[in-house]
Amino acid sequence: MDAGSLPQEHPKWVRDSLAVSQRARDLIARLRPVAIRIFTFWDHRLRQAFVGGRTVRVDPSGCYRID
Repeated sequence: MDAGSLPQEHPKWVRDSLAVSQRARDLIARLRPVAIRIFTFWDHRLRQAFVGGRTVRVDPSGCYRID
């Protein structure tokens, strides 16, 4: 059933909207661009380390895991 064949009593579709306060707009306008370097599994010299009593490792998908 497409939108053109809905019953007449069906409410009209309303577009999604997002309200952003002026304070939030000012904050976003002051943000500076950030450069991010992405590391893959193969870019890491060490693929696991013992930190604070736990093992932090990078799996083949590039995700960090804490065991």
